[in-house]
Amino acid sequence: GGTTIPVEGHVGAAHRISVEAAWRPLYGAETRTNSFHSLAMDRDGLGRGLAPAAADCQGRIEAFFHVRHPLAAVMWHPERRGAPQGDRELISRLVGEGAFWS
Repeated sequence: GGTTIPVEGHVGAAHRISVEAAWRPLYGAETRTNSFHSLAMDRDGLGRGLAPAAADCQGRIEAFFHVRHPLAAVMWHPERRGAPQGDRELISRLVGEGAFWS
C-alpha cells in the first residue's frame, strides 16, 4: 500500500535528489540522477514498513526501502547513463547482503 502522485519535468531530465541517512554511505547527502518517470511517492503516502531513502527538491520520494525485509526501490534507472555512482553498491547490497538498513 502506498500513494503515487504525478510529477512534471522528470521525463528525460536529470535532477538532484537529497539522500536520507541510511543511504548516505552509498550516495552521499545529495546526488544527481537520470529521470524517466512521471510519478513519485508522497512522503505521507509510503506503505507500512517503508522508509524514505531519497527525495527530489520538493520532498517527493524517489527511493525507499523496507525496514524489516530486503526490499528497495528507486525511481531512476541504474542501467542508464546518468545513474548515480552508488547504484553499483546498492545492487551489491541487495544481492549479497540482504539490503537491510537500520
